[in-house]
Amino acid sequence: MSIMELGALGEFLGFVGIMLTLGYLGYQTRQNSNSLRAANTFNILNATNSQNLMIAADERLLRLMVAGMNEPDSLDPEELLAAQITIRGYANVLQGAHLIRDGIPKDYWEVLVRANARIANTPGGRRFYEENRELYGPHFMGLVDTLIGDETRVRGFGFE
Repeated sequence: MSIMELGALGEFLGFVGIMLTLGYLGYQTRQNSNSLRAANTFNILNATNSQNLMIAADERLLRLMVAGMNEPDSLDPEELLAAQITIRGYANVLQGAHLIRDGIPKDYWEVLVRANARIANTPGGRRFYEENRELYGPHFMGLVDTLIGDETRVRGFGFE
């Protein structure tokens, strides 16, 4: 084998090595993306479940949340604040998910959107978002604005 043939063989083997490395890096990137998507989903589920369990365990808070969404004018200022804090918790979870929406499964994103559409379409939810627009970014509020009045996303998430 001449020096030229050895050089050509070396170039070919180098090319194969580079292609294998790039393939491996692509595989690792996909694995990392899947792991991040699972971790993001778990964290959002955990935040939502923690709030749900906290509200369910406290009869007064549950009553305030239901009243705060359906009849906010029936609450005194302290009760309304407690109800709005619970609504804010759900809004914050949705806003966090909105920031990483490409990092969670699309079907789970739709569940979050539908659940929050239900809240946003109650008298208290609308009032909360109207009074607290400055707490959230314009892109997120654009999403909320599309949810208000969108009855197609509301079905199945009742707080009545």
